[in-house]
Amino acid sequence: MNNKRRSGLVPVKKITVLFLVALVGFTILGVGVKALAPLLITDQIEVVGYQDGVDYYRQMRECAKDGSKYAMLVGEIYEEQRNFKIDRLNLPYEKTELFIDNRTGEEVLKAIDDDPPPTAKKIERLKSEYDVAGQVYEYLNTQGMSDIVIAGILGNMMTECGGQTLDLQWDIYGYDGSYYYGLCQWSLYYNPSVDGADITGQLDYLMSNIRTNMDYFGGDYDEFCAIADPGDAAKYFCSYYERGAGKSTRATNAETAFKWIQAE
Repeated sequence: MNNKRRSGLVPVKKITVLFLVALVGFTILGVGVKALAPLLITDQIEVVGYQDGVDYYRQMRECAKDGSKYAMLVGEIYEEQRNFKIDRLNLPYEKTELFIDNRTGEEVLKAIDDDPPPTAKKIERLKSEYDVAGQVYEYLNTQGMSDIVIAGILGNMMTECGGQTLDLQWDIYGYDGSYYYGLCQWSLYYNPSVDGADITGQLDYLMSNIRTNMDYFGGDYDEFCAIADPGDAAKYFCSYYERGAGKSTRATNAETAFKWIQAE
């Protein structure tokens, strides 16, 4: 009998259990269920989904640091989910097989540290060139957004708080210094809770309402995340989130941001 365990919208895995299962007290972030450690199983765990917003590489590292039998099992599940996500979204990252051949946690940690993910190297470069824009990229990347979509959002932020440049002024107020605030120049009349928030707080706020806002104004978040052109992503974000003017300028900014992100 195949049982599917699901959390929210995310299908997690199918496990066939022959006899008994033990519930392990090690919660899988991004899955929303406890890891099941079968005592006797006939089928291997099959990952059939992933969770937006989970930094799987970081979670794999935490599991390796723990090093226990169950943590290593959870780490393997994280790795399978990461690989599934790379395939599903056609992300420009290499899939890994770190939790194989009965490696110990120390061996997995060494493999991770000896060959950090390409994303980490990219983020280091981006932050060194434009710190705030680099932080925005890092955050949105962990949310599962493609470089194209991130560039579209950055193109809008360049208009809102960067003077059409990547030198984003994350803490500025607009309209007499009181009515709008931050990376997206949120209206403080409608968004009072974002007032004074730091970069992470603003991005948390963005992610907390981007889907709802896009739906409200006639867009679709999943459609947005599938856009394949930076300029189109910028225009979409402008139409269904920012609700601002100057779409062509924002699109040009997004092309600039995308070239910056992709530069070696």
